[in-house]
Amino acid sequence: MSEIKVSVIVPVYNAGSYLDRTLESICKQTLRETEIICVDDGSTDNSKDIIKAYAQKDGRIRLIEQKNLFAGVARNNGLSQARGEYTVFWDSDDFFKEKTLEIMYGKITQDAADICICDGYKYFTDTDKSLLTDEFVKYGTIPEKLPFNKYDVPDKIFNLGANVPWNKMFRTAFIRENDLKFQDIRKANDTYFVLMALFLADRITCVKNRLVYYRCDSEGSITSGKVNLPPCAFEAYDYLKSELEKREDYTEENKKSFINRAARGMLRILHLPMSESDFEAMRAFLRERGFSELGILCDETLYDSRWVYEDIHSVLTNTGTEHILYKFNCARASKDKIKSRSIKLGQQLDKEKRNAEKLDIKLSETKVKLSDSKQKLKETEKELAKVKKEKAAVEKSFMALRRKWYVRLFVKIENIFKKKKKA
Repeated sequence: MSEIKVSVIVPVYNAGSYLDRTLESICKQTLRETEIICVDDGSTDNSKDIIKAYAQKDGRIRLIEQKNLFAGVARNNGLSQARGEYTVFWDSDDFFKEKTLEIMYGKITQDAADICICDGYKYFTDTDKSLLTDEFVKYGTIPEKLPFNKYDVPDKIFNLGANVPWNKMFRTAFIRENDLKFQDIRKANDTYFVLMALFLADRITCVKNRLVYYRCDSEGSITSGKVNLPPCAFEAYDYLKSELEKREDYTEENKKSFINRAARGMLRILHLPMSESDFEAMRAFLRERGFSELGILCDETLYDSRWVYEDIHSVLTNTGTEHILYKFNCARASKDKIKSRSIKLGQQLDKEKRNAEKLDIKLSETKVKLSDSKQKLKETEKELAKVKKEKAAVEKSFMALRRKWYVRLFVKIENIFKKKKKA
């Protein structure tokens, strides 16, 4: 096989319902110099059979088997055997545009970068619909000049978008040089890996293409199941915080970025669908130690959005019921704002339509006038051609008469001279 440009590592756990589409989209990538490492995490469905069937058709596919130790360990095991110059970590229920690897590989090599980020869609299985979203890449935080690093956006380095690996390509040597590993926790095992990679990278680049279809309603979604305490997300951010604080290049501006990332992460966990008892337990955990241990109880000016500060303040000062009502009112206000904006846009659209209709009428009238003018022009051209023809005929007759007159005059003059000679 030729040189392996990209290693595709896919952790798999009971993904039989989606795996065909995922593997099909990986095998059809236009960049062919790849290896596809599928790490089965102790699946109890037909996932391994599907992988083996694809491996028989495509020699680039390898299967690694492990006990059910979760996706973080599976990714680490796949990474340990990766031979590609670059690595992507793709999930077994997502799927990808055919040129995803080609586009990202082209950009990361062109910019000699450690990380390349792309955009994606939210995909809903039940409706087979894709939704545009601004969650995966926050273009407002990414500098126009590429590549960049934490020194270019010190207070935004952890807020470039979703802290997920599947919309990023990594230089394999960069991962190994920094001994980056995924955590061996059930969920949020990628938080430390991705955010620390962004912090350590000397060169980060980005493509604005939407290349990934993220399946957000699969059975393994983070929104399903009982919430454990402390939640995995807390463990991930707590570990990241402790590792960052060991580094001399971790600045106050970087800390501000971490505070906003961790605060949003904790609020997201609190607001996931869960039972009332789980909600109260999670709220109590955040009030008693979660917020304080992550260092996200701070001055209002450090939060990049006021709603983050107000949500934390509500959790700390309100009862559980009062906080739910507060979030409900926020959602209703947001809905009303969207509705008002929608009405205004609708009115603006109607106005534009009316203007367009007026322009269409004027255009139609102009076309009629233009048609009339063209007809008159044709008639004028015909009349002009007729006049020219008549003029040519007159000129021809005149020239004939003139020649005839010249001949007669010449003969008359000649006769006069002859008479004079005789005389």
